[in-house]
Amino acid sequence: FDMSEGGNATFAGNILRSGSGDTTITNHSTGSGDPSFILNSAVENRSGFLHFKDRDSQAGYIKYIHNGDSMNFHTGNSGASDLTLKGGKVGIGIAAPSVQLEISGSADQQIRIDSTSNRAQLQFDGTKTSDAEFAEINFANAGDSVAAIHAMREGANDAARLAFFTQVAGGAVAEKMTITSAGNVG
Repeated sequence: FDMSEGGNATFAGNILRSGSGDTTITNHSTGSGDPSFILNSAVENRSGFLHFKDRDSQAGYIKYIHNGDSMNFHTGNSGASDLTLKGGKVGIGIAAPSVQLEISGSADQQIRIDSTSNRAQLQFDGTKTSDAEFAEINFANAGDSVAAIHAMREGANDAARLAFFTQVAGGAVAEKMTITSAGNVG
């Protein structure tokens, strides 16, 4: 079947490959647009897979889960999702992220920001027009918040103090130290 003259091929049913092995779809487009493939199911409410193979071994796959409205990206044959996109949330190592970006795993976890020729920066940009907390770093042990560092507006929109919070056994997280906008420590 040769479509070298251009145009579209429309099939009323599935495209099936007889014999053993995988069906391979290759896009040889020389046009200026990016190649795209549409995987369409005639049955509603179905999940689907798009598998990627490197010769004889599976290099990864993408899974769309209809009832959860999520896309899961997997590397290798791992059953666990490496990356999940669900309802505007991103999960790394977790299938159902509960916040905009959630990273989960059983080993030590890191977030790393590298710059090869300039500074690396992590910025918290909140908004308060009265004296209150506008940014926070929270420390939790097994889900229990036990310490924090708050950036607090202090007297003007362009002035802030840092407040350090800790928790004693059986107590509550409470402010223990402050660095004011003038640099005083209390």
